[in-house]
Amino acid sequence: MGEIYQSITLQGMKGNTARVKALVDTGANINAVSYQFAKKFYRKDEIESAKKRRLHFTSKKSELYPVIFLNVIVRGESRVFPFAVIKGGLGTPVMLGVRYFEDTNMAIDFKQDKIRFRKLSSRKRSWL
Repeated sequence: MGEIYQSITLQGMKGNTARVKALVDTGANINAVSYQFAKKFYRKDEIESAKKRRLHFTSKKSELYPVIFLNVIVRGESRVFPFAVIKGGLGTPVMLGVRYFEDTNMAIDFKQDKIRFRKLSSRKRSWL
């Protein structure tokens, strides 16, 4: 089974946007962006002073990571989600985790490596 990517547009709280292919990670509980990509939306001092969240990755001990908020736009639908900012080692500019799937009612067809969106749920959840 290969990696699955979803084309999305991310929008910062100041309105700036960037189109990107985000890695869809069914094993991740969080959404994450690389530090370099986060700088498209936030200044370095804003990232460093953002609220921190303690996260644990399988190969590392738990650490505190800054959390930023980005509007995710897919097929005309948009929602704001928290993203952990990861310095080095993410391997992709943007990663979407399980919370994104649940909140957007996204379904993955692993046989065809395709993503489908069912009718959006009105409930919004967050891991913060």
